[in-house]
Amino acid sequence: MNNYKKSRIRESLMHRVELTQENFAFFKIAPNDLLQETILPSYDFHILRPGVVCQECYSFNTYVEAQTTFCESCGGIEDAEETIKRHSEEFLLLFPEVPLTTARIYQWCDGSFSKQRIYRVLRKNYLKVGKTKAVQYQ
Repeated sequence: MNNYKKSRIRESLMHRVELTQENFAFFKIAPNDLLQETILPSYDFHILRPGVVCQECYSFNTYVEAQTTFCESCGGIEDAEETIKRHSEEFLLLFPEVPLTTARIYQWCDGSFSKQRIYRVLRKNYLKVGKTKAVQYQ
């Protein structure tokens, strides 16, 4: 895995992990180790915080209205489709072995977008594999 990919994963982890003593015990690392470039802790879906993260300040203090995602912390604005694409790419980066599905991105975004909207964005931007309930995207 190249250093760029490691740094992107580390950045996502730092914003999505609730930095508590229990989680550092789970990772089996010291808090300062998460900042070192050579260490990439093990993680799983359930320890990472789901939700929509602002692209500018990484705050979870966001909301979706019509076709736009707004950040209440910094005032950042992003097109909802771009937000879904960004979170889908983050999901694929963090969990390359897990199939990308509408239901998983719905869960990853903590229900901030409708499944229909997520389906349309995934269908437009990824290769559809399978049919009906078994559809995955690559």
